[in-house]
Amino acid sequence: MIKAPDSGYLADKFAAIEKNLQRRLIVGIIGHETLATDQLVDYTQQCTDALRALQARHPTRNLEIMSALAPGAERIGAHAALSLGLRLIVLLPPDLAMLGDPDESAESAAEYRSLLLQVPIQNFQIPAPDTHGESSACCAADLTRLIVSESQALIALWDGGASEWPGDTADMVDAKLRPRRHDLPDIAAGPVLHMPVLREVGSQVPSGVLPVWMYPDGADDVQRLERRKRFPVLV
Repeated sequence: MIKAPDSGYLADKFAAIEKNLQRRLIVGIIGHETLATDQLVDYTQQCTDALRALQARHPTRNLEIMSALAPGAERIGAHAALSLGLRLIVLLPPDLAMLGDPDESAESAAEYRSLLLQVPIQNFQIPAPDTHGESSACCAADLTRLIVSESQALIALWDGGASEWPGDTADMVDAKLRPRRHDLPDIAAGPVLHMPVLREVGSQVPSGVLPVWMYPDGADDVQRLERRKRFPVLV
């Protein structure tokens, strides 16, 4: 199992959160919907370890997790949050609030309903139209964009690949690091914990690749250089 759930954590990069008068630390969960099924248990444990590490780093904050319960990464984050007794804020599109995606398998739909039943009704957030200037906030891409803009930090279960279309995981990681490029306000910028994942059974993560914190462009030169080495597509 991959260790070091908060590798690269820099306390000063969370200074703005610590100065916030609110006692909340809202962490969004995003990532690929399709993940290697033989790695799901490990990914859930890694996400749990990362959240536990954040709790230890910010003992005076109420850690809250934001997810839209999409299959794969977002549900892994939801399971991890619930296992730790954390508040889980669920963004639900009005047209799928209780039904889920009709194209999901029976097993996936059952998982979705099971998660919904574990979340108090006051923790459901159904985005209204025109949120942050969007004409609609009902599709998956819009919900992911809301997670990016409303959270103070992100955990991204991501294979590290380049963006293939607007709104995919790589694109949203870049949006958190450089929101102006994505027509988001500067306040949306924040740290991103990249958790490397595999999308096919039998694949292997390159040795030495660990979950690592990435920071917006305000990061120091050392952090920028490290990001350039790891993810040239984001530079």
